[in-house]
Amino acid sequence: MWFFNPRNSNCLNFIGLVGCCFLIVGDAYTADLGRVANTFPIKEISPIEIIKAKYNSMTDHEKRKHNEKIIKKTRDWVARPRGAKLPRAVEARTVVFDPSIKTIRDIKVNYSELSGHEPQTADAIKKILGKDGRVLVAKGTVVNPLKIFSDPTPLLFLDGDDEKQVQWFKRQKGIAILINGEQLKFSEEIGQQVRFDQFGLLVKKFGITHVPAKVSAVNGKLLIEEIVV
Repeated sequence: MWFFNPRNSNCLNFIGLVGCCFLIVGDAYTADLGRVANTFPIKEISPIEIIKAKYNSMTDHEKRKHNEKIIKKTRDWVARPRGAKLPRAVEARTVVFDPSIKTIRDIKVNYSELSGHEPQTADAIKKILGKDGRVLVAKGTVVNPLKIFSDPTPLLFLDGDDEKQVQWFKRQKGIAILINGEQLKFSEEIGQQVRFDQFGLLVKKFGITHVPAKVSAVNGKLLIEEIVV
């Protein structure tokens, strides 16, 4: 999960919709390529069984220490997730980003992929999608998520460990997205919920190379501004 849930659900919809436009394409083009060679039973011991055996061989004291270590590691991760370390902007830069996607083939209804769903769920999906093999999205269709849903609230990317960027954010109005720093501490400091760009996925997608940066929806495009503070 990239973000904490915001109080304003529209803000999350805006972020999620932009992100989904990049993720849905990969899922849409998956296909079963069949078997290309003979298969054989797996004789190796399952890694899960190895882990279970190792844990069960521990003493109660060792188990307690092991559990405490996992809890601390999880807490540290929540407090300071892995993000990205970008330099502070020394020169203003503006880029226009088009979030549109274009399908490279027809996307059709394929009910063979519903085998893992509960019967009621599968029936509901079939009722909505209709006949198997029906084209849902034709090849060459261009979809712009900002034409479906757009929120005027800008996304403000910053490094929470940089005091100058923190002070800059306090003078702005927008959704805080940390790329680095302690999100819980920062959230308490500014008195609002904070999102975190884990692994720097969004800054990579948007081509942001310096922070702070401001991302705004303008006329079906994303206006990306790297700002000097």
